[in-house]
Amino acid sequence: VSRATRMQIWVIASLGLLLLLPVVVGGLANEEAAYGVRVSDALQPPSAAEWFGTDPLGRSQWNRALVGTSVSLRVVAGALVLALPISMVLGAIAGATAGRWPDLVISWFIALLHTIPFFLLVVAVAAIIGPGTKILPWLIGLVIWAPTARLVRTETIRILKSGFVRASQAYGTSPIQIFARSLFPLTAAPATINLFYLVPEIIGIDAILALFGLGPKPPTPSLGGLVFEGIRRWDSAPWLAGCPCLILVALCLGIHFLADRIAEQVNLGIS
Repeated sequence: VSRATRMQIWVIASLGLLLLLPVVVGGLANEEAAYGVRVSDALQPPSAAEWFGTDPLGRSQWNRALVGTSVSLRVVAGALVLALPISMVLGAIAGATAGRWPDLVISWFIALLHTIPFFLLVVAVAAIIGPGTKILPWLIGLVIWAPTARLVRTETIRILKSGFVRASQAYGTSPIQIFARSLFPLTAAPATINLFYLVPEIIGIDAILALFGLGPKPPTPSLGGLVFEGIRRWDSAPWLAGCPCLILVALCLGIHFLADRIAEQVNLGIS
């Protein structure tokens, strides 16, 4: 397997893992323990029976954290799957028309989105639409594409000036064929890496929405919402925030590790 092919396999496998992970994590959770109210077991500290204790309604914090992680990962996966093609297409168009009106329009939108923190836009729109997670991937995906599109634009300008692309143009290869054979394979990995590094910020939006009461509707938990609720009871029940915080840190480190491995394959493919 060539280095370039190995790089593409890493990208496809990473995206597949991101889509599969919410299903796997959700399947590990015991929904009866996560949603069943048992007032007599309220605020029990961690024990052999309940590794991470129980919440104020006696529900298993471990199982609620698994359900919340699955919910948050679905939002992350949906946002990235939407943002990746948008950033690649708009970035490629901007790079291919550098200095002309399509590039100027796209670059203006990118600059506009950079001037406003994207979590403020998501919170504002979520406040209008209402709480829930169905629309959240769309809101985030339609905002976070901007930094990646700028990267794709820069890479497109560089690739179009390379010798092999100029040779293809001389042989009469159409712009669509150049995009499919050259631009898409060479920009997919950098775009994926850039989006993967935004995952902690996407999960952070979840916590911010919980702060404003715009997260998933009760009793459905989310990872950020569990962290926020646990911090409010930190003095009396620190385990409520401990479990989701550990999962959040492990999740962010794991995705950063995955992004670093893809970056290594990109460097190997270019060298």
